[in-house]
Amino acid sequence: MTWAVSIETVTMTPPTDDQVDAVVDALRNYGGAVSISEDRIGCTLTTTGANTLDAGERATTIWRDRLLDVGIVPGVDVGLEIITTDEQDCRVGS
Repeated sequence: MTWAVSIETVTMTPPTDDQVDAVVDALRNYGGAVSISEDRIGCTLTTTGANTLDAGERATTIWRDRLLDVGIVPGVDVGLEIITTDEQDCRVGS
């Protein structure tokens, strides 16, 4: 099954514009969208999984690995939403 997973993470230091651009590029294969605030960074990406737990674990691993790859030190994940891509399409369409 295909899932849309949104994750919000506290950052240890504010990411630079270059780091944000790099993480957006790194998530391109996952249909990723990134949002930032002063002390948080978030994304919505698409992944597969047998159930929500599997999808959440896969997405969290992808997300945190990409953050580290571009030099963003992730802190605590403070938000996680997992929905089917069909449900995401309904939300976007309404």
